[in-house]
Amino acid sequence: MKTAWALCLSYLLLTIGAARANRITEVTVYTDRAQVTRTAEFDLKAGDHDLEIGPLPVTLDDNSVRATGKASVPVTIQNVTIRHRLHTEIRDPELAQLEQRLTDLRDQRAALDSRQRVLDQQREFLKQIQIKAAGDATRDIQLNKFDLAQLRDLPAWVAEELMRVEEATAKLNRERRELDRQIASLQVEFEKRRAAASRAEKSVVVTVQAPSATKFTLQVTYVVPQASWSPLFDARARADLSGVDLTYFGTVRQQTGEDWRGVNLTLSTARPAVAARMPELGKWVLDFTPPMPVVSTTREGLRRAIPMAELQYAVPDDKAAREVEALLPSVDVESGVTAVSFRVPRAADVPADGQPHRQSIQQLNLPASFVYETTPKLSPFAYLKAAVTNTSDAPLLAGAVNVFLGPDFVGTSRIDTVAPTEAFDLYLGIDEAIRVKREELKDKSGRTGIFRNRQRRVFAYKITVENYKERPIRLLVYDQIPVSAHDDIKVTPGENLPPLDKDTGKLTWTLDLKPREKRELTFDFTVEWPQDKPIPGF
Repeated sequence: MKTAWALCLSYLLLTIGAARANRITEVTVYTDRAQVTRTAEFDLKAGDHDLEIGPLPVTLDDNSVRATGKASVPVTIQNVTIRHRLHTEIRDPELAQLEQRLTDLRDQRAALDSRQRVLDQQREFLKQIQIKAAGDATRDIQLNKFDLAQLRDLPAWVAEELMRVEEATAKLNRERRELDRQIASLQVEFEKRRAAASRAEKSVVVTVQAPSATKFTLQVTYVVPQASWSPLFDARARADLSGVDLTYFGTVRQQTGEDWRGVNLTLSTARPAVAARMPELGKWVLDFTPPMPVVSTTREGLRRAIPMAELQYAVPDDKAAREVEALLPSVDVESGVTAVSFRVPRAADVPADGQPHRQSIQQLNLPASFVYETTPKLSPFAYLKAAVTNTSDAPLLAGAVNVFLGPDFVGTSRIDTVAPTEAFDLYLGIDEAIRVKREELKDKSGRTGIFRNRQRRVFAYKITVENYKERPIRLLVYDQIPVSAHDDIKVTPGENLPPLDKDTGKLTWTLDLKPREKRELTFDFTVEWPQDKPIPGF
C-alpha cells in the first residue's frame, strides 16, 4: 500500500515537473555544517516550467540555496523559490492501523493484569487458610482432639493450590513479557511514522524557460546544520625505526534528516560561520553612564526609539528571503589560500544517525628521527619519541592520533595543526629495555655567614641509565635544579653540570649509549637563605 507521503510526492511530480532522478550527488562537510548538492533530470518542452526538488530538510539555510543546470539548448533559470510543507495536511492510513494494533495489544496487556490480580487474591486467601489451619491444629493437639487424616490432607491441598497459582503466575509473566516486547516494537514504528506524517519540510522550486524540447540536468545546492567532521590519524612507527606511516581519516557525523548514499564527499577546513571580513576597531570612548531613557512599548514609541534602518533590518521581507538568484557552479578547490579541501577518493555512505563514520583521506610515509627521553625525577622509564616531518602538500589538522609501534598498539595521543614541512612529535610509549634509576647522594644542612644567620643545604643526586637493547640508542635525560624567585635565596649550581636553562633550571644530558652500556650521571647544587625566612618544603 502506498503511504500518504508517496501519494503526495507522486502528485507533486505530475503537476509540477517529473524528474527521472533526484538524489544527493555531492556533499562538502565543514566543521559545523554541510553543503549538499542534489541532482535531478527533467524532460522539458518549449516554454516555462516549475521544477521542484524535494523533500529537503526544514533546517536548511534558505539564503544558501543555489541552482544551476545543463542542457543541449540555452535554458534560462528565471527564479528559485523555497516552499514549506507540513505532512499533517495528508492523512496516513497506515498510521491509523498501527494505532489500532497498539490499542488491541494494550487491551490484552490490561486483561493479563486483571488475571494477575485474581491470582494474587487467591494466593493471599490460601496463605490465610494455611495460617488458620496451623493455629487450629495446634489447639486440637493441646486438647488431644486432632484428626490425623485431616492434618495430612489440608496442608497437601493448600500446597497443591499454591503451586497452581505460582504456575499460572509464571505463565502470565511470560505472556506479559512477550506483549511488552510487541508493544515496544510497535510503539517505535508508530512514533517514526507519526513523526514523518507531521514533519515539516521544504522543497526548492526552480522556474526555467526552454526555447525548445530538451533534456535538462538541474543541480540544487544548499547548506544544512547538524553535520561535522574531525580529523583522526593512525600513526604507525616502523619496527626498524626508519620512519612513520601516517593514515589520515576524517570522522563524519550528521543528523541532517537525509542519508548520504554513494555521494562524492569532500571534507573542508573552511569556516563559513566566521565572517569573511576582519572586524574593524571603533572609537573607544570613556564617559559617565547617562540616565536610562524611558521607551514606550507601543509601536509608535518603538519607531521613535529605534532608527528606521534598524527596523528595516530586523524585519526582512519574507519573499526576498525565500527567493534566491541562480548562480554559476563554483570551482572545487583542493588547496586554497585560506582553506584546504579533501576529496574522499570513492563514493561514500554517511547515514543520518549521528554516529561517527570514518572516511580514509590519504596515507603518508613520513621521515622521522627517533630518540629516547627520560625524566627520572618523575618516572623511572625511558620513552621513545619520533620527531616527524610533514612532507605532504597539505596541513595535518589538529586531532586525535592512534599510535602503533610496528604491529603493537601503544595508545592514543593528539597533535596540533601541522603545516607542510613542519615537524611534530609523536610519543611511542616506554621501552623496558632501557633501565633508569635516580638516587639522592647528599642532603647536608648547616649554617653560614659571619653571624651564622643563614641556612645552607647541599643536594646531590646520581642517575644511572643502562641500555639493554642490541643496538645503540640516543637518550635525552632531564632533571632540574631550583630557580630563585627572591634575592635573599641563593642557588649555586655544582661543577660539571650539563647544559642548564637558567630561566627554568632544567638540566639536559644527551647520551649516545652502545648496546649493554651503563652510564652514571651526578649533579649537585647548594641553596642558601635567611634563617628567619623559612622556605616551604625545606
